[in-house]
Amino acid sequence: MSGELCNSLNEVMPKVFRVGLKLWSNNENYFKEAIRLFEKGIYQYIELYMLPGTQKKMVEMWKELAIPYVVHAPHFQAGLNLAKREQKEANFKLIDETRWFADELSAGNIIVHPGIAGNIEETAKQIKEINEPRLIVENKPYYAIIDDLICNGTTSEEIEFVMKEAGIGFCLDIGHAFCAARGLKKEPMEFLNGFLSLKPEMFHLTDGDYESVYDRHDHIGKGNYDIKKIVNLIPQGKRVTLETEKDSKENLADFEEDISALLELMNNNYQVKLAAEDDMMDVFKLSNDPVVRENSFSRDPIPIDEHIKWFKNKISTKACTFYIIRDKVGELIGYSRFDKELQADVLVLTIHLSSKYRGKGIGARIIKETSSMVLNAKECREVVAYVKEGNHISLRSFLKAGYKVSGNGNINNNPCYKLTFRSTDKEGCL
Repeated sequence: MSGELCNSLNEVMPKVFRVGLKLWSNNENYFKEAIRLFEKGIYQYIELYMLPGTQKKMVEMWKELAIPYVVHAPHFQAGLNLAKREQKEANFKLIDETRWFADELSAGNIIVHPGIAGNIEETAKQIKEINEPRLIVENKPYYAIIDDLICNGTTSEEIEFVMKEAGIGFCLDIGHAFCAARGLKKEPMEFLNGFLSLKPEMFHLTDGDYESVYDRHDHIGKGNYDIKKIVNLIPQGKRVTLETEKDSKENLADFEEDISALLELMNNNYQVKLAAEDDMMDVFKLSNDPVVRENSFSRDPIPIDEHIKWFKNKISTKACTFYIIRDKVGELIGYSRFDKELQADVLVLTIHLSSKYRGKGIGARIIKETSSMVLNAKECREVVAYVKEGNHISLRSFLKAGYKVSGNGNINNNPCYKLTFRSTDKEGCL
């Protein structure tokens, strides 16, 4: 992962949500990699699954890391099944071991599964008796991976029952929700919304297959989940543990690649709308940004009275299409403005980005998307843009967006490139 991408990660991820690395208590092989990636800012906490029999041996190693922890209690396959009354004694023993492990690591939460092939009332009863305030319950797929046993906690109604009866929080596993939806023959996004209404404290995220009843833990971009849409549903500031497969026993390069893919989607997680009067001051501040003035063909600062008059004219005239681009939480990313050239059937693009979004690849996507939008809306033949010689970052963004250098020019004694984005099936501009 490049230094530029790491900087983008450090700025974008914590603002939207905190990323967790999922490991097992016996993953000594990933110890150095976990340190390296945490120091790079790739993730913000570790979710550590406690494999019974390893916690005493491995706890001192994990305590060396000055990293926040969430502990995941043992699975059904490791002997913990809170849905079975006859396993209560064994369950409580495993929970005590998990509680000790969490205490040693100063873990903020302990995640438990609701159990398999039992009843949800027993699950709630045992969790309530355990009386551990750090416990949060995780939803499950409809079918278990062994013998197609039926899981508890597969619907939002069951999870809500446990939450209310036991007084605990909720970890939403998105892949599990989609697998349960498939098993129960429900529409996946509607089914997911039922869980979201319970206001989860944290999330598990992978890619996967909407048609599968089993959680595949696919890498981001390798399944058919609408990850961009899913990410947009996660409330700001929540913890999100990435539970994708680990392909190597020696490094966490695949986790790093998944974070890069996720960041790419998040950087593209913006809204484009037509400019309105309530955008005026944000545009004023951006237009007077020192870098914007330096790269403009007129470097003089813009007075507020001139800006107000200019802005109101631009958003009201049919000769201009003015797009505002904002991020998930409404912060200004930038704007792209298309002005019709006099006596020509082309539009001239002016685009500026806020400082924190420059040099991160989002500019090329916005240029391409808004240029295509305006060509379709205005039925124009082409869009042109002028970039000062020496402004190599902007030039690369336009070329990446599909613009071609079509000539040279000189505006206000500033040598520049003329770039063209053409639609071959348009004859003119309305």
